[in-house]
Amino acid sequence: MACEYKPDVLRSSSFRLACENNKTGNVRLIAVVAMLGLVAIGWRMSPYRFGIVVGDSMMPSLKPNHPFLMEIRSYKHYPPAKGDVVVFEWNGEMCVKRVVGSPGEILWLLEYPKDNSPLHTRYVIPTSELDQLQELYGKLPNVVKFKKVRVPQGCVYVVGDAQGLSLDSRYFGPVETEKIIGRVLLPTTRKIPSLIGREQITAENSRT
Repeated sequence: MACEYKPDVLRSSSFRLACENNKTGNVRLIAVVAMLGLVAIGWRMSPYRFGIVVGDSMMPSLKPNHPFLMEIRSYKHYPPAKGDVVVFEWNGEMCVKRVVGSPGEILWLLEYPKDNSPLHTRYVIPTSELDQLQELYGKLPNVVKFKKVRVPQGCVYVVGDAQGLSLDSRYFGPVETEKIIGRVLLPTTRKIPSLIGREQITAENSRT
């Protein structure tokens, strides 16, 4: 027997199928939006934030244009420690530097008085090298100058790992701990780079 064509029944079935598909799509959309909302809320409540490195001042620890992960709750419970890489606000900008001096600590800087650049070249001296550098330059007082700096209470002294490329506490002074936003999470810490090798060359050239 030939099949009987019932156009009304077919149209009704197609309509129901379309409605069911639309409902399924709406449910999925609502579920996705809800999930994204929960993720956003969770991330906002999380102590972690992402940032992007600008400039070369933290080379080689942090490379330009590379992302980094920052933890923003650490310093609500304890002060920044030497070696920490911190994010802080200075002059309306976010900066990333390493803490090399704690509150009350004395640091020594090596300055070049004959440097005519807008920012006189100066380096933070590793404590273990101070006596050796003073002996090295003892007979060359016009070549370099040793400057003593005491970090005030409630502040830290911050410097870029690439000291020759960094604008930091050597120029704008210690940073108040309350202006520190968070701590950059890095797998290892880094000490102040040695100056002995380079300064031996500078001293020899100054004697000739």
